Amino acid sequence: TLSPLRLSSWENWDKIFKKFPNIRKLKCKLTAPHQLAKKQSNNILALDFSSRLESLSLCVPPRLGKPSGPYPVEFHFSLTIRKLTLSGFCLPWSKISAVANLPNLEALKLLREAFVGETWDLDAEEFPELRFLKLASLDIVKWTAIECENSFPRLQKLVLEKCCNLEEIPSSMGNVSPLETIEVSDCPNSANSVNEIQEEQISMGNTGFKVITSSRRRRS
Repeated sequence: TLSPLRLSSWENWDKIFKKFPNIRKLKCKLTAPHQLAKKQSNNILALDFSSRLESLSLCVPPRLGKPSGPYPVEFHFSLTIRKLTLSGFCLPWSKISAVANLPNLEALKLLREAFVGETWDLDAEEFPELRFLKLASLDIVKWTAIECENSFPRLQKLVLEKCCNLEEIPSSMGNVSPLETIEVSDCPNSANSVNEIQEEQISMGNTGFKVITSSRRRRS
């Protein structure tokens, strides 16, 4: 385990982490501002240095003012990753295929500005082994998916937190048979879609399906 690690540059990333071939858990903060990161000679973060890496957390700290576009980086993830947390990269949703294609990924947390954009169109991506998905503090408005049962064939728990603009959860989430729980906190527009998914799950015989809703906002 190596945590927490702060990196202002990834030019020597390979040299550093080749010295840790057996690392299993890594947590990093990339402290270089966007404008400095653009000047890196290589914008590829090679995270496939370990054949044993299972848990990875990558964060770009919050910036003052409005984000100046996506963090200029391309990910090469280790295929052994089971748990992944991303925040602050401001990547377009079109880049999520680098995550979706991880064959062993079981838990995914997309937090504050990990991805930005009003629409996540989940037609092509498939998360074959994902059991847990958390979306928190994202600006997403529309989340579309025709067949969630194919995109998330093993999903058991979905957590939505402070996605205030999200209009609804894809209705096809009701067809994901392994789904056990949906937790919703401070997502005021998603109540109707959650109820529809619960009704669909119960009609499929999933009587143990649970919906947990809460609000952490302070009342005036």
